[in-house]
Amino acid sequence: MSRVIATIILSWVAFAQNAPDPELERAAKSPYDLARYIDSHTGFDWEPLWKSLGVADASLLPCERSGDCSTELITVLEPRQTILVIDTPWNTEVYIRYLGNESGGWRRAGAYEALIKNYPRRHEMTHLGGKPFLRVASQGVSGSDVSSEEEVWIDLTQPDLQPVFAFSPQGHQSRLGFGISRTIHASASPRVIGQVETIDVYLEVRYSGFDVDLGLGEYSAAYERRPQQKDFTLRDVKSGLVRSSTIPNKEFEDLIDLDQGPTNEQLLVYALPGLKEVASGKNADAKESLGFMLSKCKDTPEKRALLELLAKP
Repeated sequence: MSRVIATIILSWVAFAQNAPDPELERAAKSPYDLARYIDSHTGFDWEPLWKSLGVADASLLPCERSGDCSTELITVLEPRQTILVIDTPWNTEVYIRYLGNESGGWRRAGAYEALIKNYPRRHEMTHLGGKPFLRVASQGVSGSDVSSEEEVWIDLTQPDLQPVFAFSPQGHQSRLGFGISRTIHASASPRVIGQVETIDVYLEVRYSGFDVDLGLGEYSAAYERRPQQKDFTLRDVKSGLVRSSTIPNKEFEDLIDLDQGPTNEQLLVYALPGLKEVASGKNADAKESLGFMLSKCKDTPEKRALLELLAKP
């Protein structure tokens, strides 16, 4: 009997600790009331709020002091909605969307969580063909030799608050002397042709290795979405300043994948002009490092050309 009573007591305590604050529960029905509550309270438990909002796995820690947490309200007129942005000193930003209803009230319609680490918090609004898009920056891949910023585009005419397009505005991957490293910078701009929505991405890739700059590659990619599609897909990729040549979509996707990326054999193709300067130059340390890297590469025309230059006195 005592065990049953103990179980009941422990269950009641756990419920009491996780029960929503009635004031917070009422405030969560409106983006404006919730913003006022967060801006004026500290020490409250987030978990019951996430449950009441239907937000899964949000990881905000308590706001211990006044000013720890802050909010911002993004208003969209068509379709009528307000997005509440919650910031804390921790590495997370949460976006909660409220749709306006005919009675003047609000209906919660999705949430999105952004990880903040090596890059600043950033969001902005963009319109594409009259449709509002929320652009949110967050941390992409992260490690001792790699980091990237990810920007997602969320179509605010969709029923959920999930990305329909994503790209990396900046990032780097270092191969630590065992391959060709690269740093990327990219920008995206929208346009509409007929019924086809397009996002153009201009990408610059700076190749490097052996403490030497190996040159710059420039690429223009077009992502498109046709009627009845939700997500944007890569259509084609042009390379070079005049954009006269096309590279396969898979090669481009490998190039912007800073977690894995192209093989060293493929990177030899992209960085060949700079590698030839190293192989025929006077930097003995760089030439030695290049020779070591080539010894680990498969046999390709680029490898043979570089080995031939290295062999010259």
